[in-house]
Amino acid sequence: EIDFINALIKNRYIDEDGIYRINKSYESILYLIHAAINKGFISEKYKYLIYENNIDKNFLIKNNYKLDLLLIYKYLLILKANPKKEKSILYKLEKKFTKPNLNFLIRKFNRFKNLLMGPRPIVFLGPDGSGKSTLVNILKDLKLPNLKLIYMGPNNELEMNKLLFKSLNFIKNKREKYNKKTLIGITVRTLWYLICYLDFSLRIWRNNFFVSAGGIIICDRYACDIFFRKPNIFTKFIFLDLFLRPRFVFLCVGNSEKIYYRKPELKKSQIKSLILNYRKILNQYSIEFIELDTTSKSIEILIPEIINNLNDKKWLR
Repeated sequence: EIDFINALIKNRYIDEDGIYRINKSYESILYLIHAAINKGFISEKYKYLIYENNIDKNFLIKNNYKLDLLLIYKYLLILKANPKKEKSILYKLEKKFTKPNLNFLIRKFNRFKNLLMGPRPIVFLGPDGSGKSTLVNILKDLKLPNLKLIYMGPNNELEMNKLLFKSLNFIKNKREKYNKKTLIGITVRTLWYLICYLDFSLRIWRNNFFVSAGGIIICDRYACDIFFRKPNIFTKFIFLDLFLRPRFVFLCVGNSEKIYYRKPELKKSQIKSLILNYRKILNQYSIEFIELDTTSKSIEILIPEIINNLNDKKWLR
């Protein structure tokens, strides 16, 4: 339907600053078609085009004989009234604007394959104070279009399901009352780990459609950090053996003394030991990773290094 889209673009005007613009109604329609054909979801960055633009029905009716816009106008109104119908609307539009050729079938097959593989994230790991959150927050500020960032620390209200958040805090309070060697203490701690596992899984798997459509998720920390902080057979089984493995890891390392002075939560010897354990486990589980020395390299060097790695693997768009 290239003629359809070209016709929309041709209906343009020059604003008071001398910049070419298209009618707001056409802008909404173009993005909706783009989301349906190329993405499969509506990006947060551009939702305002659909939910905040006032769609000019009279303008569309006037041009309807050329472009048959009223059906799409109907879909826009449905979305504005009920955003939860996004997937069904995009599916209907995709059927209207795509024809089943070889490229179409290949794209569908790849998306189905990606769905089955799961939303394998790119993960930043390292001791507290090694600069994980600093680097991830800078990536967030870059606002790359196919990038979504998730904080994977436990008991984070902003990321968690409300019921799980309440359950985890209830069990946390109980955990502090009972000795870990008693039956009740063991039971409460086991429940805490299981709820953490469920919470982490939901945070990752709810992004499966986003990843299958070409998006990537980047995690500040990961479920395996619970094992690295509390290494035992149970946490290894739950958070390493059972949990979805990352696609790639940026391991933040450096001088243990400098990391300690940034955030003195672990002893210097523990920081050094933790970094060695990260390397050992990542190699043992055949997880691809590179090390970022955050104590000897500046942010100005590290960020381009990260972006170049993502580009080399063709993950950024």
